[in-house]
Amino acid sequence: MKIKSIPIALIILFSARLYAQDSLTLAACYRMAEGNFPLAGQTALIDSMTGMKLDNIDKAFFPQLNLDAQATYQSDIPHFNVSIPNLEIPLPPKDQYKMVLDVKQLIYDGGKVKSLKTFQRAAGEVQKQEVNVQMYKLKDQINQWYFNILYLQEQEKIIEIMRSTVKSKMRTLMAGIKNGVVLPGSLNALKAELLRIDQQEIELQSYRISAIQSLGLLIGQKLSDTIVLAKPHFPKLQSNESLQGRPEIKLYNLEQKQNEALILKYDVDRMPKLAAFGQGGYGRPGMNILDNSWQPFYIAGLKLSWNIWDWGRSKKEKEIVYINKKMIEKQQQAFTLTTKLQLTGQRNEIQKLEALIAKDNEIIILQEKVLQMAASQFDNGVITATEYIQVLHQKQESEINKKGHVIQLLMAKARYFTTLGNITEYIKN
Repeated sequence: MKIKSIPIALIILFSARLYAQDSLTLAACYRMAEGNFPLAGQTALIDSMTGMKLDNIDKAFFPQLNLDAQATYQSDIPHFNVSIPNLEIPLPPKDQYKMVLDVKQLIYDGGKVKSLKTFQRAAGEVQKQEVNVQMYKLKDQINQWYFNILYLQEQEKIIEIMRSTVKSKMRTLMAGIKNGVVLPGSLNALKAELLRIDQQEIELQSYRISAIQSLGLLIGQKLSDTIVLAKPHFPKLQSNESLQGRPEIKLYNLEQKQNEALILKYDVDRMPKLAAFGQGGYGRPGMNILDNSWQPFYIAGLKLSWNIWDWGRSKKEKEIVYINKKMIEKQQQAFTLTTKLQLTGQRNEIQKLEALIAKDNEIIILQEKVLQMAASQFDNGVITATEYIQVLHQKQESEINKKGHVIQLLMAKARYFTTLGNITEYIKN
């Protein structure tokens, strides 16, 4: 049983893979483009870099060790110019040597480490969101190529229908020629039309293959020339056009949080700090400068430091940050206004295309009736092949116009929801 089940599983997997290669959705293009874009790898690098910076900040509470060694010679030494009977006061040497190990342990930093870590995390989030803003711009490029390919696909379908129609009329005409009721010259007009259809197909295939290759480069996939792109479906336009889904809005919010963290950092910079310190060494002389022998020595204690007055430097620094916060607010307001204007224009474009498609349908219905009449007249020899082809071209032009308007409508909706933000939440393939 196990031996038989393996080929079946492989067939299922192979079939699924073939299907995946032969069709593609807009949402899948977005995902693959984001994974293929060189900037996508920056997010992990930023996380790694932020983690390293946080580790370094934490090390402020680790013991700090310093080893110093020095040898000096001085021109004079402390001495007394008095003579005391029966008392000899030793003099320190002019050449002195010492090796010292300094140890410092931070006990209380006034919240500086915590504020630095908060600021660093906020800075990392801003950097990652800047990458997301750049990545979101890819969607406009994907939209352009995706809907161009869709439009070319629809045109090829219309060309194929025209070829089928012309070939059908050629068969009817050949039967008439065989029976001697139709002149052979009419057949040449249809043959020439068939050649023009072949030319149109060659051009469309060339454009479509080029567009498919460009889309493949964006998403990092080698796409088949015969791949079929699915038409996306979008919901109705939003009555509440909130821009909270736009990555730029999130970036502005994160930049404000970064500024708030920076203000907190300036606040704690002047807080009192307490540290323990110790110093141990070996030298000549030691702590007793009157003893000329080599001696070990040490000193230990606590140190409190407090910047009680900085001449208004921290206040100025915070004022600069507050100005930067206001600048970001203005940038967000300008972005919101510009985007709202874009949405208004895109909404009007969608409504215009919907109205055009409604008229396209009416035109096609009328031209279908005209074509049916022309086909009957052509079959009965009332009109020539050239006249019939003219009517056929008019019908083809109307079909192409409608297909073009339909694809333009889909692209206009894609642009609208891309401008609104979080377009992948609105796509229904």
